[in-house]
Amino acid sequence: MPTQRISMQKLCEVCRLRFQAHLSLRQISNSTQVSLGAIQKIVATVTQQGLDWPAIQALDDTHLSALIYPKPAESNLSTQKELPDWPEVHHEVKPKGMTLQSFLFV
Repeated sequence: MPTQRISMQKLCEVCRLRFQAHLSLRQISNSTQVSLGAIQKIVATVTQQGLDWPAIQALDDTHLSALIYPKPAESNLSTQKELPDWPEVHHEVKPKGMTLQSFLFV
């Protein structure tokens, strides 16, 4: 289950406190009640993007959200798993002494 995103107001406040006020991560965590790990991820992402406080301030909420929380890449794998051939499984476990567990791990 994915974690809940922090509000845009707190996200902007974290960026302001880090890049304008130059507070430590722990001070920002105590001030905003956001976890230290979340603050580290935000600061690392913003630094990786090469943004500073004036650039962050110029962005609107949707662009800033897209930079901090990018959409995951779509995978080619199907989300549904292939079901086993149940008649074959039933036939394989029918002999005496054969269990489903012994069938799966043979």
